[in-house]
Amino acid sequence: ADLFLCSEVIEHVPDDAVLLDNLSRLVKPGGHLLLTTQSGEIRRTEKFRGHLRHYDLDPLCSALASRGLRVTARLRCGWPLLDLQKILAERFFAQVQALILDREGVSLGTRLIFALFYHAYKVCSYRRGPQLLVFAQRSAEDGPRRAAP
Repeated sequence: ADLFLCSEVIEHVPDDAVLLDNLSRLVKPGGHLLLTTQSGEIRRTEKFRGHLRHYDLDPLCSALASRGLRVTARLRCGWPLLDLQKILAERFFAQVQALILDREGVSLGTRLIFALFYHAYKVCSYRRGPQLLVFAQRSAEDGPRRAAP
């Protein structure tokens, strides 16, 4: 395909090498992959949501390069607010679970808190933080890729 988006998935997959192999096979010559994931400590709230691992930017980029994808952009972002959100969610895990994770709907108060975080994220640093974004491209000269089994 011309563009694959793998956003906030890889940290949930038991065998991330298989996922990266399959993604690299599916990106056609000249095509792109946009991958987002988390770095840093895995907190209890993230384990509850199925995070198996978090990543460091350099090894993740190396893993993509070893599969024939050239990293054209890499970014850490979300600081300081995403870090603060994770710390608060960890500290108040029981309340987060009761008010958000275990509910079908989200209350007006919770939606207002999320709206504040949303607008505050707009002024966060795009050079630091736990959020990783990697944009990679397969060379246009690459031959056809074998389909994933």
